[in-house]
This record gives sequence, structure tokens and C-alpha cells, in this order.
Amino acid sequence: MGIVFASGTQSDVPNVLSARIAASNQTSMEFTVPSGVYKIEILFDEISTNGGSPVGVQVYNGTSWVTSGYIYSSNFLHSTTGSTRYTDGFMMRWEDAAALRTGCMTLWNTNGNVWVARHLWGNLSSGSYGCSIGGGRTDLGSSTLTKVRIRAQNGTDVFDSGHGQVNLFYE
Repeated sequence: MGIVFASGTQSDVPNVLSARIAASNQTSMEFTVPSGVYKIEILFDEISTNGGSPVGVQVYNGTSWVTSGYIYSSNFLHSTTGSTRYTDGFMMRWEDAAALRTGCMTLWNTNGNVWVARHLWGNLSSGSYGCSIGGGRTDLGSSTLTKVRIRAQNGTDVFDSGHGQVNLFYE
């Protein structure tokens, strides 16, 4: 049985593992997304960076990486600094650079080229336990999402856990 959309169209696209990438010694990870995808699930397993910049997901519109126009809020639930609003990507609050994080981010195509996202992940390192939650959206207008990239907000922090990995699934 497939998915039936409000328009009455049906999709029999299964949940497909697109790629598994080791999250080590690189500043970003990119995944190609086939046309017709309505859901993207990104799983993070024990990733960390060498800096404190938030890590997030940006989308590619077929021409360039979308670096503005997001409305996304993220909070770290072991923090006294409150929520942070981001406009340059679906950024996930990052409190302790050396900490290992495990969790997921899901993006849904809700209507046309509007993408809604949410994330939940936990900090698994001793001494700095906590979790990050967030949600938001971006509207690509007449463009179509063709790739996603995971990177630190500053573009220079390096994924460095040595054994962490990222998996991307789509439907």
C-alpha cells in the first residue's frame, strides 16, 4: 500500500537508503535526492565536530545551495540560553564541540516546493548530557529540491568523531 496525498495521487515509493557516509575528516556531506521524493530522513550516529558551530541541513534547488529563506528554531534542553532562530539552514543547536550526537532530522515536502523539517537528537557524552529539538520550514518557490548537505553553520568546522556516520533515507 502506498501513500495517498490530499490531491488524490498515490505514491508507492518505498523507504530507500540513499547513502551512508562516514562523518569524519570533512566539512560537509552531500546527498542527491531523486525527483518525486516527499520525505527525507537523515540519521546521525555519534557525530561530532572540532568546533562549536551549529550543525544543520541545507537544500540545493537545482542551481545553488539555498543559504537564506529558512525559518527554523532550535533549542538545546540542557541550556539556559533558550531557543535560537536560524535563517541560513535547518540548523541544530550544538553546545559542546567534542560531544557525540545521535538522532535524526526529517524533511517533508508539504505542498509544491515547501519543505517542513524537524529534528531531535541527544548529546551522549558524559558530563554534558542533553537533547536538541527544533522545527521550521523553507519555500523553494519554483525550484525543486535535488540535494541536501549536512554542514556546520560556519562552513569550516570538521566532522571528527572517527566512527560517526550519517544515513539518508527517502520516500
